[in-house]
Amino acid sequence: MKYSYAQLSTYRDRVADLLLGQDPQLQFLDLDERANSITLGYSGNLESVVARVRRDLALTEQSGDWVRAERVAPARPDTKSYAATSASMLTASSLTGQADTIVAGLVIHRALASGYKGCTLGFTAKRNNVIGFVTNSHCTEDMYGTGGTYNSFGQTFTRTIGTESVDPSGYTCGALPPTECRGADAAFIQSNGAVPYRIGFIAKPSSRNTGNLTVSLSDPYIRIASTGTAVAGMTVEKIGAVTGWTSGAVTHTCVTAMIQEDSWFKRVACADKALYAAENGDSGSPVFLWLPYNPSEGGVQAGLLGIHSSGEIEGNSKYFSRIDRIESDLGGSWEYLGPVPPSPLQAHIWGWTDVLASGSCQLIYSAHATGGAGGYSFSSMTTDGVIVSTGSNSITVAFPSAGSHWVSVTVTDAASTVSTATFTVQADGTNFECYGAPPGNPF
Repeated sequence: MKYSYAQLSTYRDRVADLLLGQDPQLQFLDLDERANSITLGYSGNLESVVARVRRDLALTEQSGDWVRAERVAPARPDTKSYAATSASMLTASSLTGQADTIVAGLVIHRALASGYKGCTLGFTAKRNNVIGFVTNSHCTEDMYGTGGTYNSFGQTFTRTIGTESVDPSGYTCGALPPTECRGADAAFIQSNGAVPYRIGFIAKPSSRNTGNLTVSLSDPYIRIASTGTAVAGMTVEKIGAVTGWTSGAVTHTCVTAMIQEDSWFKRVACADKALYAAENGDSGSPVFLWLPYNPSEGGVQAGLLGIHSSGEIEGNSKYFSRIDRIESDLGGSWEYLGPVPPSPLQAHIWGWTDVLASGSCQLIYSAHATGGAGGYSFSSMTTDGVIVSTGSNSITVAFPSAGSHWVSVTVTDAASTVSTATFTVQADGTNFECYGAPPGNPF
């Protein structure tokens, strides 16, 4: 490559000093590793802005070939307005339904003086051991701040689930227009304890890239197993309360991006850009990498990358705030990964499989359990259907008659899950030392 990362970093800073906060048509600024350039996302004349950079930095066309521009439209936050008389929510098996447990991807509302503003819950978490969730700062009344009156969020129009508690002020990063910057468009909403939260899970629509909002109650969640950082070309996933589960390729990483509405301009100092579908009401949606299916760890898993923030008013380009910048912006210690589900409860029996068909062999059979919720209790052990022991995990038995016999055990764990194992014993003429238990206990 012609330019090193260190050189491009210096060039980016020079362009930022020149244009950032000075030119309202500059929508994003990117140190573009793939193009080995500084890329300007610009809504005006591309040739003129490139020429201006070269002129003001005293560069020729050759010495300034590291600057390029691409046409983009201004980005708007993807919030949704609802009238005060809006109809009630859909069923509980939908991203827009009243859920009995709060997870990522569900619809959230903030009551206004008249009506509501709708967004999507980004991810549930513990911040400094306080339970709550993260969504966009622009979903709150005061983007980059905790001021204002209407700071409570509901999961439906009538049920409040939390109140904004952490949303730091930004720093001034331009005069034209007056602009405030932060590393991430994010705020932490503290739970009010009214509804249980499940940390580390995303509501899972039953299909992808179809607009479907239905959640299958037999397979309702995606577990957040890890976090990560997006790279250009990677396919990322987004689950939002309006467009559901969509996906698309990352086009730019860690750009300085403008977000604007009629009355304000804000910038995110390090946002990623991708081509997934999103509409008004999807603000705050979790953005993640779809990890390989792993049935032993709960099936479908996600590597959390961040939360959706805004989209260009023309085309499909969207911006999302990165998880590392969310953590550093909001500060504190974080827990937001989903626990690995326990393996299923399984009962086991260990003992002799072949015994003498006659005589007085006294044989030990032991019961054991794995998986489940622990706290095992052995309610019964039987031989040939006859209960020999209750409450114990070991029995001593004799099998005087030839043929097949069986030993069984029933075990219950702390979650009241029950498992039964059956062990077949063949009585024949095999000679062995027929007292006690066989060697090599596998448990």
